[in-house]
Amino acid sequence: MGAVPPQAMRGDRMPVEQTRTPGPGWRADELFAGLTSGQFSCVRSCLRAEVVDIERHDRVLQRTSVPSMIGVLIAGTALDTQIREDGSTSLVDVVEVGDLFGDGWDSLSEGTNRAIVAASPGRAILLDSHRLIHGDSGCSVRPVVVENFLRCVMKKHHRLREHFDLVTRRSLRERLSSFLLGAAERNGYRQFTIPISRAELASFLNADRTAVSRSWHGCATNH
Repeated sequence: MGAVPPQAMRGDRMPVEQTRTPGPGWRADELFAGLTSGQFSCVRSCLRAEVVDIERHDRVLQRTSVPSMIGVLIAGTALDTQIREDGSTSLVDVVEVGDLFGDGWDSLSEGTNRAIVAASPGRAILLDSHRLIHGDSGCSVRPVVVENFLRCVMKKHHRLREHFDLVTRRSLRERLSSFLLGAAERNGYRQFTIPISRAELASFLNADRTAVSRSWHGCATNH
């Protein structure tokens, strides 16, 4: 299990690492909530955290040879994708701003291939989870990040549980309506944009793309 080196990949191209340090203003439920710019500089040093800009279709992280890399998305949208031996894929999770990714990959069965693929331009922070959990005990910032990490894991488990409940609904119309309601709730019932394509949505709902299109038009007609 593992990840690409701590840069996002697009083919053979490596995006240039950002030299500026993100400032305060992390969302309350993010991995680095409560940290100042100076404290985040410590995170970059102690936890080998790196900020990377990503473009659509970049592989932000992949389960390869470095088992300890995890990340958090701070701009854009990404897809947690399982890649089968025949090259086909299935969508495990839609990763949005503030969401954790890559955690738990070291417990996956041998031969399971996972990748985080950018669905839009954005930015992510990658770091070494082993250094997070087993790093310098004298670092005053690490305990804060560890506590945030546990909250992020619990939030992610809740989100994945909701996805499981979603795909086990019998009716595709129910699945689609539930997905749209959840998106509306996350956006405060304001107008919002679905961050993934129709094909990606079909994979997320465990449904045929044509059937999703029909149900989509049906929902639009009735609303």
